[in-house]
Amino acid sequence: MTDSLTDLPSVDLSECDNEPIHLLELVQGHGCLMVVGGTPLRVLQISENAETLLGQPATALIERPLGTVLDDLSVMALNGVRDDARRPEASAIGLYARPRQPVPGVARLRVHAQRRGPGGEMDLSASGVTEGRADGATADESHGTACHDVIVELEPIQERDEEAAEETFEAESIALASLTEGENLFQLLNQAVHAIAGLTDYDRVMAYMFHEDWSGEVMAECCHPDMTPFLGLRYPASDIPAQARRLYVSTRLRVIVDVDGLNVPILRALAVAGEPPLDLGGAILRSVSSYHIEYLRNMGVKATLVASLVVDGALWGLIACHHNSRKVVPWHRREAVDRVAARLSDRIADIISLQRTRRRRRSKRFLSLLDQALSDNVNPVRALFFGTPRMSDIVRGQGLVLVADGCGVAWGEAPTPEVIPSLMARAAKHAVDGLFVSHDLAGTGLFAGLRLGASCGMIAVFPGGDGGPALACFRGELVREVHWGGDPNKPVEVDSASQRLSPRKSFNLWRQVVHGQSSPWERWAIDLVRDVGAMLAKYDAGAAETGGLGQALRHQVACFETTLAAQVETLSVAESGLLLVEIAADDVRQVDAGDGAGPRLSGDAGNRVVATNQTFRTRFDVDDGDVCGSTMGDVLRQLGLPKAIADLQPGGDMDVEWWSGASGHRTLQVRRRGLFAHADETGVIGRRIWVTYAFSDVTSFYRTRRALGAARDQAQARSRGRTEFLARLAHELRGPLQAIQGYATLLEHDDDMLYPDRYRSFAREIGDHSGGLLNLLNTLLDLSRLDQGAEGTVSESFDLTTMMAEICQQAAPAAASGGISWDWHIPNESIWFQGDAGALRRAFVTLIHKAVVVSPPGSTVMVRLTLERGGEPRVSVNDSGLGLNDEELIALQRPLEARPDDGALDHDPLGSVSLALVRGLIDLHGGAIAVTSNPGSGTTVHVTLPRHRVVSRDNAAVRPRGE
Repeated sequence: MTDSLTDLPSVDLSECDNEPIHLLELVQGHGCLMVVGGTPLRVLQISENAETLLGQPATALIERPLGTVLDDLSVMALNGVRDDARRPEASAIGLYARPRQPVPGVARLRVHAQRRGPGGEMDLSASGVTEGRADGATADESHGTACHDVIVELEPIQERDEEAAEETFEAESIALASLTEGENLFQLLNQAVHAIAGLTDYDRVMAYMFHEDWSGEVMAECCHPDMTPFLGLRYPASDIPAQARRLYVSTRLRVIVDVDGLNVPILRALAVAGEPPLDLGGAILRSVSSYHIEYLRNMGVKATLVASLVVDGALWGLIACHHNSRKVVPWHRREAVDRVAARLSDRIADIISLQRTRRRRRSKRFLSLLDQALSDNVNPVRALFFGTPRMSDIVRGQGLVLVADGCGVAWGEAPTPEVIPSLMARAAKHAVDGLFVSHDLAGTGLFAGLRLGASCGMIAVFPGGDGGPALACFRGELVREVHWGGDPNKPVEVDSASQRLSPRKSFNLWRQVVHGQSSPWERWAIDLVRDVGAMLAKYDAGAAETGGLGQALRHQVACFETTLAAQVETLSVAESGLLLVEIAADDVRQVDAGDGAGPRLSGDAGNRVVATNQTFRTRFDVDDGDVCGSTMGDVLRQLGLPKAIADLQPGGDMDVEWWSGASGHRTLQVRRRGLFAHADETGVIGRRIWVTYAFSDVTSFYRTRRALGAARDQAQARSRGRTEFLARLAHELRGPLQAIQGYATLLEHDDDMLYPDRYRSFAREIGDHSGGLLNLLNTLLDLSRLDQGAEGTVSESFDLTTMMAEICQQAAPAAASGGISWDWHIPNESIWFQGDAGALRRAFVTLIHKAVVVSPPGSTVMVRLTLERGGEPRVSVNDSGLGLNDEELIALQRPLEARPDDGALDHDPLGSVSLALVRGLIDLHGGAIAVTSNPGSGTTVHVTLPRHRVVSRDNAAVRPRGE
């Protein structure tokens, strides 16, 4: 799945970024392109396929007046495009035209006309301001000047195109109405792709969003059921090069009708032969790079339509439509997609703006509260670390550090006090304008050798410069699994001979697990931290006479120690059992576990329990006096908890098993989190660390997970049993079918009837094999009943007494032929039972047949039908022979989970599977099976059926049918 980066060739992707894809002077073959200019308008450039639409060769049309090529009305409109181009709305128009020369199959043309800008570029500006030539000539004086030239694109359309356009406008209104006004961005994108799929009928429509590194991700998708979905896949930035992204901003719609179609070059008149390449960036017919065509072919795509999603003037994403065959989209459908995409862009902009407003309001409110607190002489450390709300909650961080006057304090999951001075010094050295931001601290290589703990991302501000206060926010690791559409390390392939870049050929799912990084810092979070740093610098300067911010830090440390017990009850994890532990940093022994993770804090060295919350005391049935003041190791031994809890690393989690005298066995999740730490290099106060251990009872979660696991294992076992049964069934069917076919062939081709005994033998063989096949098919029917559950059973009333009498009479000859004593007892009354008569008959026949098969000659088989005191019918089958083996006993307890036997029993080729089916059929009726078996002395199987299925009873004498 992954490849070593050292094995990859050195690839310069700037070749793709610098390719002038808008200057290729190639157009797609389904339309024709002309450049017209001068007075009167005449053809200056034209694509070589002009004859297919205009009826005349391209060479014959060069420098011809436009009035000899198109009808008068269209020429008049194109003159207006040239002359009124200063008006923004006149920069591009669409109109109908007819060729002067009759063309078979082409009745009308759709024209898309756009004025070229200065220097040969299309005029895409709103102002439409033009410039004269360098030599002083104007456009009217020379058709070689590009300023007043017009690019004309022609496509064939139907004669009744207006009616089709009206239908499109109706469909567009429905599509726009489907875009709700909610704030859920992903729901909006999903609605948009379905709306555009309805408008265009492409096989696949995707909403593609760009990330900050210009890689893209499919956020919504509507595709044909037979296609492999791309939803959630991510693609590297090289898939859409920089110059293509720029074109998507200026020209918001791009269409490829057929990736296998021929690209048509453009011919030039002599008067413009020396001009720069024609800029087709805004042309609908513009051909695309051969690199992109190859990319689409590798994906198996034949036609595409792409609409840009531009938000606040920047490319936010794309609506990408793919088709598996050539597809021409009419102009009115394309424009409808363009308008839907524009509305979608506006809705995205509204949602993003609303989110920004809320974040800005939240940040402004926090800054206002902080400013008010500082004005009221509230300690800034208390306001930032323990206020409501805390700064860490606002910026979505897990830790804070504040350093001033040689003293540093840390809250939450921040590096330890020993690391903070070096960490902040290195960050300040590489800060830009007093700001350092990273979501991958280890990846920067700037903090090698420092124990960062659980911190992976940091924002640090240094508003006062060197020696001034510093503030840092930290985020922990966010493990992410990114699903790429192909290996992102191989965005291109290099031909070893030509050294030509080619797009990758594999788009299979490529999973990448990202470790060691936090979630990226948002712009609003960075701005908030910067503003808070400025406020702290202002406070430090204003309170210089009283010791400034450094004195405030030391004062907060003293206040914190006096309110430890109250702190525990107010923490956000107070619903868990909470243990507050002080680690005296100067007394900590550091031990190395030998696992390469570096030194760790020993659980018994300096770790002193200082407070607990009420939940902890209730759960473990202790008082503060029982644990407070003791070392962490002593408390864990006292409570019967593993010592490994004390060795948890900062930010670490673990699950432990614990026995409660009141609640029995419990599963606890233990989480270690930093609470508060300080270090003073001046020596006024020492270094101390407080951490919390939260104990959450997750027993129900683990029990549920174990139950689900057991159910999954049982379902898998049942599935394996059914699969093995079907395989065995196919094997057993093959033999009888081949035998029947062979005997039938002998009877068909043997005309000699001199040996009637021989044919009677054949008939018996056919009968035996046919009976075996019938049994196998009955077993298959029983299996289908189990698969369908209760819904597959037939509900009918039948006489259970009569059924058992018939089964016993039919089994008597088989028992007698084997030398087995046969005994059966049936009550002298009818028991009318509601259920599936066929399923129950098969179950009882199988049980009795098994009893006969396992009983040796001279033994006894007894069958009884009785009514229990509660009115439940009970069928008992007893044999005095060898009894059932272990596999068969298991089969009666767990239907279809036991593996089929090896076929040693000739009379029961399916072995224990048939007994498993018996259990399943009885279960379908709500019955129960009880088995007592003594090796060497026989087995008794009791089948008890539910009382509520007994419809009625009478005492009429019962005789088997047929007597």
